[in-house]
Amino acid sequence: MKTSLTEISELCERSDLVLLQEHWLLPFELACLNNIHKDFLSTGNSAVDVSKSVLVGRPYGGTAILYRKELAGCVSTVETFDPRITAITFTSTVGSELLACVYMPCDTADFESHEDYISTSCKLKALYEELDIAHVIIAGDFNCQAGSRFYNTFFNFVQDNNLEMSDIKRLSNVFTYCSDDGQRASWIDHVLCSSVVDGLIDEVNILNEFITSDHKPLCVTFKRLKCNLQAPMASQQGSIPIMDWSKADAICINRYQIVLDEALSYVDIPADLQYENNRPINYITQVNKYYSEITMCINSACKTTIPYTARATSFSDHCVPGWNDVVEDKHHAARAAFLDWVAAGQQSWSCFYAHEPN
Repeated sequence: MKTSLTEISELCERSDLVLLQEHWLLPFELACLNNIHKDFLSTGNSAVDVSKSVLVGRPYGGTAILYRKELAGCVSTVETFDPRITAITFTSTVGSELLACVYMPCDTADFESHEDYISTSCKLKALYEELDIAHVIIAGDFNCQAGSRFYNTFFNFVQDNNLEMSDIKRLSNVFTYCSDDGQRASWIDHVLCSSVVDGLIDEVNILNEFITSDHKPLCVTFKRLKCNLQAPMASQQGSIPIMDWSKADAICINRYQIVLDEALSYVDIPADLQYENNRPINYITQVNKYYSEITMCINSACKTTIPYTARATSFSDHCVPGWNDVVEDKHHAARAAFLDWVAAGQQSWSCFYAHEPN
């Protein structure tokens, strides 16, 4: 990514949303995504494990989404727990949407790479179903094309989720990847949309004039999709969002600072309150108004940049303190079982074999 900053900035000039794969950034470098273009914010994931004392080899992988600051009010980040997937939700003219940027595993001609491809596909499906959002856009490097080993898995994923292959149905005889020596080319980058969103696509183009990467940008233009700048519902009716600062990484904090600084710049400081000996009669009202405007800015910045959990406004008498900690291992087991079920083709029956120790 660092060698393509000029062209990424140019993509930002042309677009409202920019999806990046293989940015090769370390976790503590993700905040630099916010500096690519003055009008854009970002969210992203690093694929590099820096927990070890010595980092061996060059950085690799990683995904990110850049979006215009003016859209921050209708964008919420989604925790994916997978560096191959970066996702946001946003409010569009057709309702709430999930936008996922993906970097699928490469085909290394072994069993493990195919299993990784199926696993990532299952994570995308689980993410889509858990959020319970009607419309979705999934775009990025799928590392497959018609006739390749992974294509059947890719095609089944599209069919199982009732998606449209938006680029394939509009283009032909194109390529999105070209090797550095110019000897190999393939069409492995794709855009998948739910049917309603696919119907709003005006055109799909390959931007061959961009040359700093071996992948060509895939540009999708929508008509009447841009959000109405109203923040999406953070939770269901009857619940309130609780900010979880423990999940806020460096990039979230950086986005929070940018959004809050911009919001506070529009708050007027009452001039009469700057002089203690010359306070107006209604200074208490002015102080309360000033305080309310500041807290509104803070709350708005938190809702659009900091991960949250939903809490019901009325609590049941049967609530158990620390319940999430009690069932955490069972939740992980249930989630793993669900992914296994999806990978097995969503069978409606199965056989169970009990094993009793001697």
